[in-house]
Amino acid sequence: MSVIRSNSHVKAILPGTRHKRQARPVYRQSLSRPWLIKLLWGALILAIIILVRFGLDHYFIVTQVYCRLGRGSTPCPASLQRDVQTLIGKPMLFYNYTTALEKFRTPALPFSNVNYQKLLPGVLFAQFDFGQPLYQLQASGQNFSFDDHGVYTILPSEQELPTFIVDNQSLLLSLNDYQLDQIIHQKLWQLLYLSRGQLSPPSTITIKEDNLLQVETKHAVYLLDLFNLDEDWQQLEYLESYRQNSEKQEIDLRLSLPVVRPVSD
Repeated sequence: MSVIRSNSHVKAILPGTRHKRQARPVYRQSLSRPWLIKLLWGALILAIIILVRFGLDHYFIVTQVYCRLGRGSTPCPASLQRDVQTLIGKPMLFYNYTTALEKFRTPALPFSNVNYQKLLPGVLFAQFDFGQPLYQLQASGQNFSFDDHGVYTILPSEQELPTFIVDNQSLLLSLNDYQLDQIIHQKLWQLLYLSRGQLSPPSTITIKEDNLLQVETKHAVYLLDLFNLDEDWQQLEYLESYRQNSEKQEIDLRLSLPVVRPVSD
């Protein structure tokens, strides 16, 4: 048996055993200090970003708004001009203008799409897209234009539009709400196809009650069924070609045979 001396203890080591040294404590560097530094840096960067954003929002604001219809130079109507002017004072850089402009859509302003462009330091250009007008309905001295989907549009046409006069109470009421029944729209589109190039410009087409369609030319006043256009229009074209020098009369094509009457005042 051997004896190991130390400063404070005397240990005996029995034969056949191995001496194990006592493990010394390991003092690791604290991890809290680096993480704290990173946290402070992150907070500082975040504070700088917030200050920069609010500073830019305060400095770069909308001071002028320009509004136009489509890609041309047509200015917006007065009501839409007033709406877009409410955006003056809004921040230029961090503001959802698409959502703000979409809120201006109404039955009287049913634009299909909206785009905008910002020009620093404070100019905003707003563009409202409407459907290209296909025809117009004239009611109570006011014209209502509609595109090929039967949607009301305020976009001006570069050429004279086919015009239908409305003398129908239910249709007039829907026009007051800037709406058009899709069945009526389909019939008017069919009528445009049938009459393309067939009627002289002075001709007038009036939508009356009970699906009555009145077509007045230089030679006659024809009464057609709006829901039987194909057949009635063929008769109109045939009769119109033979009435060049005839006295103007009213011809009802809604029956199996045409009925001729004197033109009523």
